Amino acid sequence: MFSLHIIDGNQKPIPASFSTLPFFAGSLVRFHVINVFMICVIAVHTFGRRLLKLDDQPRLFYVYSPRWLRPLHSLSTLHLFLCWNVVIFIFNMFVNGAYLELQYFNSTLTEIDERDEERLKERLLQAIAAHRKITRTIRGLDNLCRVYAFSMIATMIPSILMTVIMLADRIRSFDDIVVMGIHVYLLQGLPAFLIVLYGFLGLTVSPARLYDEAYKSKTFLCLNSAVWHPYRPEVYQIALALSNHLEQPNMGVTIWGFAVMTKPLILATFSVMAMMLSLMMELLPTKDPSKILTNSTIPN
Repeated sequence: MFSLHIIDGNQKPIPASFSTLPFFAGSLVRFHVINVFMICVIAVHTFGRRLLKLDDQPRLFYVYSPRWLRPLHSLSTLHLFLCWNVVIFIFNMFVNGAYLELQYFNSTLTEIDERDEERLKERLLQAIAAHRKITRTIRGLDNLCRVYAFSMIATMIPSILMTVIMLADRIRSFDDIVVMGIHVYLLQGLPAFLIVLYGFLGLTVSPARLYDEAYKSKTFLCLNSAVWHPYRPEVYQIALALSNHLEQPNMGVTIWGFAVMTKPLILATFSVMAMMLSLMMELLPTKDPSKILTNSTIPN
Protein backbone atom coordinates (compact mmCIF):
# COMPACT_ATOMS: atom_id res chain seq x y z
CA MET A 1 0.00 0.00 0.00
CA PHE A 2 2.85 2.35 0.82
CA SER A 3 6.13 2.84 -1.04
CA LEU A 4 8.39 5.21 0.81
CA HIS A 5 10.79 5.93 -2.01
CA ILE A 6 8.86 5.84 -5.30
CA ILE A 7 8.47 9.15 -7.10
CA ASP A 8 6.77 9.16 -10.47
CA GLY A 9 7.39 5.44 -10.96
CA ASN A 10 11.16 5.64 -10.50
CA GLN A 11 12.82 4.09 -7.49
CA LYS A 12 14.94 6.50 -5.51
CA PRO A 13 17.52 5.51 -2.88
CA ILE A 14 16.46 6.24 0.67
CA PRO A 15 18.94 8.43 2.58
CA ALA A 16 20.75 6.76 5.46
CA SER A 17 19.27 9.31 7.87
CA PHE A 18 15.72 8.29 6.88
CA SER A 19 15.29 4.98 8.68
CA THR A 20 11.87 3.45 9.28
CA LEU A 21 13.07 0.46 11.31
CA PRO A 22 13.08 2.16 14.77
CA PHE A 23 9.65 3.63 14.04
CA PHE A 24 7.95 0.33 13.25
CA ALA A 25 10.00 -1.60 15.83
CA GLY A 26 8.69 0.71 18.54
CA SER A 27 5.10 0.10 17.41
CA LEU A 28 5.68 -3.65 17.43
CA VAL A 29 7.17 -3.53 20.93
CA ARG A 30 4.19 -1.52 22.22
CA PHE A 31 1.83 -4.04 20.61
CA HIS A 32 3.42 -6.99 22.43
CA VAL A 33 3.72 -5.09 25.72
CA ILE A 34 -0.02 -4.34 25.67
CA ASN A 35 -0.79 -7.99 24.88
CA VAL A 36 1.33 -9.22 27.80
CA PHE A 37 -0.22 -6.57 30.05
CA MET A 38 -3.75 -7.70 29.14
CA ILE A 39 -2.90 -11.36 29.73
CA CYS A 40 -1.44 -10.55 33.17
CA VAL A 41 -4.44 -8.40 34.15
CA ILE A 42 -6.97 -11.08 33.18
CA ALA A 43 -4.90 -13.77 34.91
CA VAL A 44 -4.75 -11.73 38.14
CA HIS A 45 -8.49 -11.01 38.08
CA THR A 46 -9.23 -14.68 37.39
CA PHE A 47 -6.86 -16.43 39.79
CA GLY A 48 -5.77 -13.70 42.22
CA ARG A 49 -9.02 -12.79 43.94
CA ARG A 50 -7.48 -13.20 47.40
CA LEU A 51 -4.80 -10.69 46.43
CA LEU A 52 -7.52 -8.28 45.28
CA LYS A 53 -9.67 -9.01 48.35
CA LEU A 54 -12.64 -9.91 46.15
CA ASP A 55 -13.49 -13.30 47.68
CA ASP A 56 -16.61 -11.89 49.32
CA GLN A 57 -18.01 -10.54 46.05
CA PRO A 58 -20.06 -12.51 43.47
CA ARG A 59 -17.93 -13.93 40.72
CA LEU A 60 -19.00 -14.09 37.09
CA PHE A 61 -16.66 -17.04 36.72
CA TYR A 62 -19.23 -19.27 38.50
CA VAL A 63 -22.24 -18.24 36.40
CA TYR A 64 -21.80 -21.33 34.22
CA SER A 65 -23.05 -24.46 35.95
CA PRO A 66 -20.98 -26.90 33.83
CA ARG A 67 -17.41 -26.65 35.08
CA TRP A 68 -15.93 -26.90 31.61
CA LEU A 69 -17.75 -23.68 30.62
CA ARG A 70 -16.37 -21.64 33.51
CA PRO A 71 -13.12 -20.58 31.78
CA LEU A 72 -15.22 -19.31 28.86
CA HIS A 73 -15.61 -15.83 30.34
CA SER A 74 -11.89 -15.24 30.87
CA LEU A 75 -10.88 -16.79 27.55
CA SER A 76 -13.46 -14.83 25.55
CA THR A 77 -12.45 -11.59 27.29
CA LEU A 78 -8.80 -12.24 26.50
CA HIS A 79 -9.64 -13.10 22.89
CA LEU A 80 -11.65 -9.89 22.42
CA PHE A 81 -8.90 -7.79 23.99
CA LEU A 82 -6.27 -9.31 21.70
CA CYS A 83 -8.43 -8.76 18.60
CA TRP A 84 -9.05 -5.16 19.70
CA ASN A 85 -5.32 -4.59 20.07
CA VAL A 86 -4.56 -6.18 16.69
CA VAL A 87 -7.02 -3.87 14.93
CA ILE A 88 -5.53 -0.80 16.62
CA PHE A 89 -2.04 -2.01 15.65
CA ILE A 90 -3.05 -2.44 11.99
CA PHE A 91 -4.74 0.97 11.99
CA ASN A 92 -1.59 2.58 13.36
CA MET A 93 0.62 0.78 10.84
CA PHE A 94 -1.41 2.16 7.93
CA VAL A 95 -1.47 5.69 9.35
CA ASN A 96 2.22 5.60 10.24
CA GLY A 97 3.02 4.38 6.73
CA ALA A 98 1.27 7.43 5.28
CA TYR A 99 3.07 9.62 7.82
CA LEU A 100 6.46 8.27 6.71
CA GLU A 101 5.48 8.85 3.08
CA LEU A 102 4.85 12.52 3.86
CA GLN A 103 7.97 12.80 5.99
CA TYR A 104 10.14 11.51 3.16
CA PHE A 105 8.33 13.74 0.68
CA ASN A 106 8.98 16.79 2.86
CA SER A 107 12.65 15.85 3.10
CA THR A 108 12.85 15.80 -0.71
CA LEU A 109 11.33 19.29 -0.83
CA THR A 110 14.07 20.65 1.41
CA GLU A 111 16.77 18.93 -0.66
CA ILE A 112 15.78 20.55 -3.97
CA ASP A 113 18.87 22.58 -4.84
CA GLU A 114 19.18 22.48 -8.62
CA ARG A 115 20.97 25.31 -10.41
CA ASP A 116 19.96 24.15 -13.86
CA GLU A 117 16.48 25.45 -14.72
CA GLU A 118 15.38 22.37 -16.67
CA ARG A 119 16.49 20.04 -13.91
CA LEU A 120 14.70 22.18 -11.31
CA LYS A 121 11.46 22.09 -13.30
CA GLU A 122 11.75 18.31 -13.57
CA ARG A 123 12.20 17.97 -9.80
CA LEU A 124 9.15 20.14 -9.13
CA LEU A 125 7.02 18.16 -11.58
CA GLN A 126 8.15 14.94 -9.90
CA ALA A 127 7.13 16.42 -6.55
CA ILE A 128 3.65 17.21 -7.91
CA ALA A 129 3.27 13.64 -9.16
CA ALA A 130 4.53 12.20 -5.87
CA HIS A 131 2.19 14.35 -3.80
CA ARG A 132 -0.75 13.32 -5.99
CA LYS A 133 -0.01 9.66 -5.21
CA ILE A 134 0.34 10.37 -1.49
CA THR A 135 -2.93 12.30 -1.48
CA ARG A 136 -4.72 9.43 -3.21
CA THR A 137 -3.30 7.00 -0.64
CA ILE A 138 -4.39 9.13 2.33
CA ARG A 139 -7.88 9.60 0.86
CA GLY A 140 -8.18 5.85 0.45
CA LEU A 141 -6.98 5.33 4.01
CA ASP A 142 -9.57 7.82 5.25
CA ASN A 143 -12.36 6.04 3.36
CA LEU A 144 -11.22 2.75 4.89
CA CYS A 145 -10.93 3.90 8.51
CA ARG A 146 -13.37 6.76 9.01
CA VAL A 147 -16.27 4.65 10.31
CA TYR A 148 -13.94 2.54 12.46
CA ALA A 149 -12.32 5.65 13.96
CA PHE A 150 -15.70 7.20 14.71
CA SER A 151 -17.16 4.10 16.35
CA MET A 152 -14.06 3.43 18.45
CA ILE A 153 -13.72 7.02 19.67
CA ALA A 154 -17.45 7.14 20.41
CA THR A 155 -17.03 4.11 22.69
CA MET A 156 -13.66 5.10 24.18
CA ILE A 157 -14.81 8.47 25.54
CA PRO A 158 -17.62 7.08 27.76
CA SER A 159 -15.35 4.16 28.72
CA ILE A 160 -12.72 6.58 30.03
CA LEU A 161 -15.35 8.53 31.97
CA MET A 162 -16.88 5.41 33.51
CA THR A 163 -13.46 4.05 34.45
CA VAL A 164 -12.42 7.26 36.21
CA ILE A 165 -15.76 7.35 38.05
CA MET A 166 -15.24 3.73 39.10
CA LEU A 167 -11.80 4.58 40.48
CA ALA A 168 -13.11 7.61 42.35
CA ASP A 169 -16.12 5.74 43.71
CA ARG A 170 -13.96 3.14 45.45
CA ILE A 171 -12.52 5.65 47.90
CA ARG A 172 -13.72 8.60 49.96
CA SER A 173 -10.31 9.69 51.24
CA PHE A 174 -6.66 8.70 51.16
CA ASP A 175 -7.20 6.69 54.36
CA ASP A 176 -9.39 4.29 52.38
CA ILE A 177 -6.46 3.58 50.06
CA VAL A 178 -4.19 2.93 53.05
CA VAL A 179 -6.71 0.54 54.61
CA MET A 180 -7.39 -1.22 51.31
CA GLY A 181 -3.75 -1.34 50.29
CA ILE A 182 -2.29 0.72 47.48
CA HIS A 183 -1.47 -2.41 45.45
CA VAL A 184 -5.07 -3.63 45.73
CA TYR A 185 -6.46 -0.25 44.70
CA LEU A 186 -4.16 -0.04 41.69
CA LEU A 187 -4.84 -3.61 40.58
CA GLN A 188 -8.60 -3.12 40.84
CA GLY A 189 -8.98 0.00 38.73
CA LEU A 190 -5.77 1.26 37.16
CA PRO A 191 -5.39 -1.48 34.47
CA ALA A 192 -8.83 -0.71 33.02
CA PHE A 193 -8.03 3.01 32.94
CA LEU A 194 -4.67 2.43 31.24
CA ILE A 195 -6.25 0.17 28.61
CA VAL A 196 -8.99 2.62 27.61
CA LEU A 197 -6.52 5.52 27.66
CA TYR A 198 -4.17 3.54 25.40
CA GLY A 199 -7.05 2.84 23.04
CA PHE A 200 -8.01 6.52 22.82
CA LEU A 201 -4.44 7.75 22.28
CA GLY A 202 -3.71 4.92 19.85
CA LEU A 203 -6.64 6.05 17.71
CA THR A 204 -5.87 9.78 17.77
CA VAL A 205 -2.12 10.45 18.12
CA SER A 206 -1.04 8.86 14.82
CA PRO A 207 -3.70 10.62 12.67
CA ALA A 208 -2.89 13.93 14.39
CA ARG A 209 0.80 13.47 13.60
CA LEU A 210 -0.10 12.66 9.98
CA TYR A 211 -2.11 15.88 9.70
CA ASP A 212 0.75 17.94 11.16
CA GLU A 213 3.21 16.48 8.68
CA ALA A 214 0.86 17.23 5.77
CA TYR A 215 0.48 20.80 7.04
CA LYS A 216 4.27 21.27 7.02
CA SER A 217 4.71 20.47 3.32
CA LYS A 218 3.89 23.93 2.03
CA THR A 219 6.15 25.51 4.66
CA PHE A 220 9.09 23.38 3.54
CA LEU A 221 8.51 24.43 -0.06
CA CYS A 222 8.29 28.12 0.82
CA LEU A 223 11.48 27.97 2.89
CA ASN A 224 13.51 26.50 0.03
CA SER A 225 15.18 29.57 -1.46
CA ALA A 226 16.61 27.57 -4.38
CA VAL A 227 13.08 27.30 -5.82
CA TRP A 228 12.17 30.99 -5.60
CA HIS A 229 15.47 32.80 -6.16
CA PRO A 230 16.50 33.88 -8.69
CA TYR A 231 13.16 34.58 -10.32
CA ARG A 232 12.47 32.30 -13.31
CA PRO A 233 8.95 32.56 -14.78
CA GLU A 234 8.46 28.89 -15.72
CA VAL A 235 9.93 27.58 -12.48
CA TYR A 236 7.83 30.08 -10.54
CA GLN A 237 4.61 28.88 -12.22
CA ILE A 238 5.38 25.22 -11.51
CA ALA A 239 6.27 26.06 -7.90
CA LEU A 240 2.96 27.90 -7.49
CA ALA A 241 1.12 24.88 -8.90
CA LEU A 242 2.94 22.63 -6.42
CA SER A 243 2.07 25.07 -3.62
CA ASN A 244 -1.61 24.81 -4.57
CA HIS A 245 -1.34 21.01 -4.51
CA LEU A 246 0.13 21.12 -1.01
CA GLU A 247 -2.61 23.37 0.35
CA GLN A 248 -5.16 20.75 1.42
CA PRO A 249 -6.42 21.55 4.93
CA ASN A 250 -8.62 18.45 5.15
CA MET A 251 -5.99 15.87 4.22
CA GLY A 252 -5.88 13.29 6.98
CA VAL A 253 -7.92 10.63 8.74
CA THR A 254 -11.36 11.98 9.61
CA ILE A 255 -14.04 10.99 12.09
CA TRP A 256 -16.70 9.80 9.66
CA GLY A 257 -15.79 12.65 7.29
CA PHE A 258 -16.85 15.64 9.39
CA ALA A 259 -13.70 16.34 11.49
CA VAL A 260 -10.02 15.71 10.82
CA MET A 261 -8.17 14.24 13.78
CA THR A 262 -5.71 16.91 14.90
CA LYS A 263 -3.90 17.83 18.11
CA PRO A 264 -6.32 20.70 18.88
CA LEU A 265 -9.19 18.23 18.50
CA ILE A 266 -7.54 15.87 21.01
CA LEU A 267 -7.09 18.70 23.52
CA ALA A 268 -10.69 19.81 22.99
CA THR A 269 -11.89 16.24 23.55
CA PHE A 270 -9.96 16.00 26.83
CA SER A 271 -11.45 19.34 27.90
CA VAL A 272 -14.98 18.13 27.18
CA MET A 273 -14.30 14.85 28.99
CA ALA A 274 -13.02 16.76 32.04
CA MET A 275 -16.15 18.92 32.05
CA MET A 276 -18.45 15.91 31.72
CA LEU A 277 -16.50 14.06 34.41
CA SER A 278 -16.88 16.93 36.88
CA LEU A 279 -20.62 17.10 36.14
CA MET A 280 -21.11 13.36 36.57
CA MET A 281 -19.09 13.32 39.79
CA GLU A 282 -21.37 16.01 41.20
CA LEU A 283 -24.43 13.91 40.34
CA LEU A 284 -23.12 10.77 42.02
CA PRO A 285 -24.82 9.89 45.34
CA THR A 286 -22.65 10.81 48.30
CA LYS A 287 -21.35 8.23 50.76
CA ASP A 288 -20.96 10.71 53.61
CA PRO A 289 -24.10 10.64 55.85
CA SER A 290 -23.42 14.17 57.08
CA LYS A 291 -23.82 15.52 53.55
CA ILE A 292 -27.15 13.84 52.85
CA LEU A 293 -29.98 16.38 52.73
CA THR A 294 -33.02 15.57 54.80
CA ASN A 295 -36.57 16.70 54.15
CA SER A 296 -37.70 18.69 57.21
CA THR A 297 -41.36 18.53 56.19
CA ILE A 298 -41.54 14.78 56.67
CA PRO A 299 -41.69 13.78 60.35
CA ASN A 300 -39.30 11.12 61.55
